[in-house]
Amino acid sequence: EMYSITEFEKHKENFEDPAIWGDLKERIALYVLLELGLVRDYAEKRTLINPIMPGVPQGKILMFTDIFPYMESPPEPMNIDPPLPVDMELRLIVFDVTDVETVEEVPPEKPDADTLHDLMIKAQFAGDPEAQVSEIHTRAVNGNGAFNWRFLFQFGYAFLDRKRCIPGEIEDQMLDPILTISVVDGDPSVAPEPYAFLHLDMTYIPRGMSKEEGTYMEMIPGYVEPPPPPPPTEPVEEEEEEEEPSRPPKI
Repeated sequence: EMYSITEFEKHKENFEDPAIWGDLKERIALYVLLELGLVRDYAEKRTLINPIMPGVPQGKILMFTDIFPYMESPPEPMNIDPPLPVDMELRLIVFDVTDVETVEEVPPEKPDADTLHDLMIKAQFAGDPEAQVSEIHTRAVNGNGAFNWRFLFQFGYAFLDRKRCIPGEIEDQMLDPILTISVVDGDPSVAPEPYAFLHLDMTYIPRGMSKEEGTYMEMIPGYVEPPPPPPPTEPVEEEEEEEEPSRPPKI
């Protein structure tokens, strides 16, 4: 079976620096090995430990295997250090939200009145300790709010692993680059849980559309339609027990 480098590297302009990505033949050889499920980026991985500090890892060692012809002298050792994570910035702009299903607070005497809620957008990138929040759209009518708010996320991205890299003292932490966007109420006491949320995997983000009519949720890889909320249960009327007529006390 024949393989082409274009099958694995969709955007050629991102792989032009051989100092970061390595030689073309080395890259396609690694892709083929990964496609066949034979090895990962290394043959074996072991954790370094010290008897003085049991249970505390002191680092790790990655062991590789190279096979050379018996009659030829092996080449010079090559640098097998993994490429360094690339500093990137993610920009998210939220213009508005429409038809957000909010908590109903319509008075009984006004069944046709519009629902008013304070809406706010939260966005959190995997690995960030706290979520970023937008300004509050006060008194949003029927779940429609305008924001025009921009979020900025700066992170290091490891292209070979397709993960976000968070440097650590002993070992770097690799996380899936997932962005969580949620619509919440400006007053947590009204609705502590978000009205709506969405997880976006930045590795397989769909191409943007210029018109809203051409977009649908199924475009997002791995998207699953959330189950509908359970129907409201009607209160069960408790049957009142008939009280026995009082009898006069015995003398």
